[in-house]
Amino acid sequence: MVDVILAGGGSFAGISFISLDPKTCCATFLEIEAAAPTPLIIDCQQIIAIRNA
Repeated sequence: MVDVILAGGGSFAGISFISLDPKTCCATFLEIEAAAPTPLIIDCQQIIAIRNA
């Protein structure tokens, strides 16, 4: 479980890291706390910080 802080001030708290595609720079996370677990794909160039939740 990690918290992800994005450029521009957005953030996601308590998401689970799944994978990173180095070709597309897409990081895939899973939002566990949603009603149904939902995949979340983030452009890794927009991530400015990741911390353990």
